[in-house]
Amino acid sequence: MGGCASPLPYTPAEQPAGVRLAADYAVNAGRLRVEIDTGGYRLELAEILKADGSAVRAETIEHPGPRGGSGLGLGLGVGSVGRTGSVSIGTGIGLGTTVGGGSRVDGNTVAVFPLDQVGPGPWSLRVKVVGIQPVVIVLDPARRG
Repeated sequence: MGGCASPLPYTPAEQPAGVRLAADYAVNAGRLRVEIDTGGYRLELAEILKADGSAVRAETIEHPGPRGGSGLGLGLGVGSVGRTGSVSIGTGIGLGTTVGGGSRVDGNTVAVFPLDQVGPGPWSLRVKVVGIQPVVIVLDPARRG
Protein backbone atom coordinates (compact mmCIF):
# COMPACT_ATOMS: atom_id res chain seq x y z
CA MET A 1 0.00 0.00 0.00
CA GLY A 2 1.09 3.52 -0.69
CA GLY A 3 1.04 4.95 2.83
CA CYS A 4 1.25 8.62 3.66
CA ALA A 5 4.75 9.11 2.21
CA SER A 6 3.65 9.01 -1.44
CA PRO A 7 0.40 9.77 -3.24
CA LEU A 8 -1.93 6.84 -3.76
CA PRO A 9 -2.04 5.78 -7.44
CA TYR A 10 -5.75 5.37 -8.17
CA THR A 11 -8.00 8.44 -8.51
CA PRO A 12 -11.54 9.05 -9.79
CA ALA A 13 -11.96 9.91 -13.47
CA GLU A 14 -13.07 13.35 -12.28
CA GLN A 15 -12.16 14.74 -8.86
CA PRO A 16 -15.04 16.27 -6.89
CA ALA A 17 -14.87 20.00 -6.20
CA GLY A 18 -12.99 20.93 -3.06
CA VAL A 19 -11.10 17.69 -2.35
CA ARG A 20 -8.58 15.29 -3.88
CA LEU A 21 -9.46 11.61 -3.39
CA ALA A 22 -7.16 8.67 -4.11
CA ALA A 23 -6.83 4.98 -3.22
CA ASP A 24 -4.61 1.93 -3.35
CA TYR A 25 -5.23 -1.71 -2.51
CA ALA A 26 -3.64 -4.94 -1.33
CA VAL A 27 -5.00 -8.48 -1.45
CA ASN A 28 -4.16 -10.58 1.59
CA ALA A 29 -5.68 -13.63 3.30
CA GLY A 30 -8.94 -13.55 1.38
CA ARG A 31 -9.45 -9.81 1.92
CA LEU A 32 -9.29 -6.77 -0.33
CA ARG A 33 -7.76 -4.03 1.82
CA VAL A 34 -8.23 -0.55 0.36
CA GLU A 35 -6.38 2.52 1.64
CA ILE A 36 -8.28 5.72 0.88
CA ASP A 37 -6.91 9.27 1.00
CA THR A 38 -10.04 11.28 1.76
CA GLY A 39 -8.32 14.65 1.63
CA GLY A 40 -8.81 15.00 5.39
CA TYR A 41 -12.59 14.43 5.30
CA ARG A 42 -14.26 11.65 7.30
CA LEU A 43 -15.36 8.67 5.19
CA GLU A 44 -19.13 8.03 5.21
CA LEU A 45 -19.35 5.14 2.73
CA ALA A 46 -17.04 2.64 1.01
CA GLU A 47 -18.43 -0.06 -1.23
CA ILE A 48 -17.43 -2.15 -4.24
CA LEU A 49 -19.85 -1.90 -7.17
CA LYS A 50 -20.25 -5.23 -8.95
CA ALA A 51 -20.99 -5.75 -12.67
CA ASP A 52 -24.53 -7.00 -11.87
CA GLY A 53 -25.39 -3.65 -10.24
CA SER A 54 -25.16 -4.85 -6.64
CA ALA A 55 -22.81 -3.35 -4.08
CA VAL A 56 -20.67 -4.89 -1.34
CA ARG A 57 -20.10 -2.64 1.65
CA ALA A 58 -16.84 -2.72 3.55
CA GLU A 59 -16.91 -5.25 6.37
CA THR A 60 -14.62 -3.02 8.43
CA ILE A 61 -13.45 0.59 8.18
CA GLU A 62 -10.41 1.78 10.08
CA HIS A 63 -10.81 5.53 10.60
CA PRO A 64 -7.77 7.67 11.39
CA GLY A 65 -7.83 10.02 14.36
CA PRO A 66 -9.62 13.36 14.29
CA ARG A 67 -7.80 16.39 12.88
CA GLY A 68 -5.85 18.07 15.63
CA GLY A 69 -5.58 14.66 17.23
CA SER A 70 -6.58 13.43 20.56
CA GLY A 71 -3.87 13.58 23.09
CA LEU A 72 -2.86 11.91 26.29
CA GLY A 73 -1.16 13.95 28.97
CA LEU A 74 0.34 12.76 32.22
CA GLY A 75 1.39 15.09 34.95
CA LEU A 76 3.10 14.59 38.28
CA GLY A 77 3.61 17.29 40.85
CA VAL A 78 5.37 17.29 44.20
CA GLY A 79 4.69 19.92 46.83
CA SER A 80 6.90 21.19 49.57
CA VAL A 81 7.65 19.61 52.91
CA GLY A 82 5.98 21.54 55.71
CA ARG A 83 7.14 22.04 59.31
CA THR A 84 5.09 19.04 60.35
CA GLY A 85 6.76 16.81 57.76
CA SER A 86 3.76 16.65 55.41
CA VAL A 87 4.31 16.25 51.68
CA SER A 88 1.84 17.10 48.92
CA ILE A 89 1.84 14.94 45.80
CA GLY A 90 -0.51 15.27 42.84
CA THR A 91 -0.99 13.30 39.64
CA GLY A 92 -3.29 13.70 36.69
CA ILE A 93 -4.15 12.22 33.33
CA GLY A 94 -5.82 14.23 30.57
CA LEU A 95 -7.44 12.75 27.49
CA GLY A 96 -8.19 14.94 24.49
CA THR A 97 -11.29 13.78 22.64
CA THR A 98 -13.58 14.98 19.92
CA VAL A 99 -17.25 14.73 20.86
CA GLY A 100 -19.39 13.61 17.94
CA GLY A 101 -16.48 12.38 15.82
CA GLY A 102 -15.85 15.55 13.80
CA SER A 103 -15.76 15.66 10.02
CA ARG A 104 -12.00 16.19 9.51
CA VAL A 105 -9.36 13.50 10.03
CA ASP A 106 -5.57 13.12 9.95
CA GLY A 107 -4.32 10.27 7.79
CA ASN A 108 -5.80 7.73 5.42
CA THR A 109 -8.81 5.50 6.00
CA VAL A 110 -8.68 1.74 5.38
CA ALA A 111 -11.71 -0.25 4.16
CA VAL A 112 -11.64 -4.06 4.14
CA PHE A 113 -13.81 -6.21 1.85
CA PRO A 114 -14.25 -10.01 1.69
CA LEU A 115 -12.54 -11.08 -1.56
CA ASP A 116 -15.00 -13.94 -2.14
CA GLN A 117 -17.83 -11.37 -2.31
CA VAL A 118 -16.15 -8.70 -4.46
CA GLY A 119 -14.48 -11.13 -6.90
CA PRO A 120 -11.37 -10.51 -8.97
CA GLY A 121 -10.27 -7.02 -10.07
CA PRO A 122 -10.66 -4.55 -11.47
CA TRP A 123 -12.86 -3.21 -8.68
CA SER A 124 -15.09 -0.12 -8.81
CA LEU A 125 -14.79 1.51 -5.40
CA ARG A 126 -17.52 4.02 -4.55
CA VAL A 127 -16.54 6.40 -1.77
CA LYS A 128 -18.50 9.14 -0.05
CA VAL A 129 -16.89 11.62 2.34
CA VAL A 130 -18.58 14.23 4.52
CA GLY A 131 -19.90 17.12 2.44
CA ILE A 132 -18.71 15.75 -0.92
CA GLN A 133 -20.66 13.91 -3.65
CA PRO A 134 -19.88 10.16 -4.03
CA VAL A 135 -17.24 9.20 -6.60
CA VAL A 136 -16.03 5.95 -8.14
CA ILE A 137 -12.36 5.00 -8.19
CA VAL A 138 -11.41 2.06 -10.41
CA LEU A 139 -8.78 -0.17 -8.78
CA ASP A 140 -7.34 -1.95 -11.81
CA PRO A 141 -4.52 -4.50 -11.30
CA ALA A 142 -3.57 -4.07 -14.99
CA ARG A 143 -2.73 -0.39 -14.34
CA ARG A 144 -0.53 -1.21 -11.36
CA GLY A 145 3.09 -0.15 -11.87
